[in-house]
Amino acid sequence: MHAFLDQYEGFDQDPFLPIIGKKDDHIQYKGLALFKNDLYVGELSNKDSYVFKLFYEKTKTGTYEISFKNKKYIATENIRSKVKYKVSCSQDNPRVAVHVSVIGEVKDASSVLMKGNTMKEVEQEWSKETTKRAEKMMTNFRS
Repeated sequence: MHAFLDQYEGFDQDPFLPIIGKKDDHIQYKGLALFKNDLYVGELSNKDSYVFKLFYEKTKTGTYEISFKNKKYIATENIRSKVKYKVSCSQDNPRVAVHVSVIGEVKDASSVLMKGNTMKEVEQEWSKETTKRAEKMMTNFRS
């Protein structure tokens, strides 16, 4: 709540909050609520909020599932991630390059990896999918 109030009262960043719900007798994380000034303007799914977190701050937690060849799925877990920003061009037309590096561990993919797929292929697919999600998010943030 402290971070939300800093964002809300500040002028350099729009705030966000987790969306939680109740499932049976447990609390469940559902996604991320987005605000512009003091108005709720949308939300990110659980999967998109993972990508948001990678771009927002360095982290040591998070699980992400990607679809792989033949509709197989691979679950990965973060061990460590870092994010770097590079701003260029003029103040009226800024360009921001974002570089995210992630060290992770494959948690569930035995049937995929046993069929001759290399970790390089898994890394490329993970990178492709998270980049696609991030670009879509950035486009939506601009509007």
